[in-house]
Amino acid sequence: MYPQKEFGNSSFKSSWFNEFPDWLEYSIEKDTLFCFYCYLFKPNSEEHGGGNAFVGGGFSNWKKKERLQTHVGKSGSAHNRARIKYETFVNQKQNIDCVLFKKSKRTKEEYRIRLNGSIDCVRFLLWQGLSFRRNDESEDSKNQGNFLELLKWLCDHNNEINAIFLNYCI
Repeated sequence: MYPQKEFGNSSFKSSWFNEFPDWLEYSIEKDTLFCFYCYLFKPNSEEHGGGNAFVGGGFSNWKKKERLQTHVGKSGSAHNRARIKYETFVNQKQNIDCVLFKKSKRTKEEYRIRLNGSIDCVRFLLWQGLSFRRNDESEDSKNQGNFLELLKWLCDHNNEINAIFLNYCI
């Protein structure tokens, strides 16, 4: 049994958990409701149905059950955006480590070669104190800048790097 309000005989109804099982949180201590999704991933906007009540102080107007549905709102509501953020957070298949682990060994190796080739060019330019760019880096330019020209030179002199960079615009 939940506490009754001093004025009137209204109180929280446990049946509301059946209607909103995923997000409804009840605080026994405060005798108020909170939105689990919005509490964790509250958007910066003030467009919550019911304002900040479901996040900050809690909701306790037991005679206004319709405010729960107002809080949920339509598909683009603040509550639903917070729900999507929560679901993404919980979905470990979208975790960056998992995504990178699924990349093929060949893809990882190609990335490593491109990265190391680019880093070598950057190091050389920094050691020499040379600029990286020019005003005209378009494809028909005779001099596209030190970085791109050095990368082309590296491709011309290293078959492994050349094979990987052929798929990319340089």
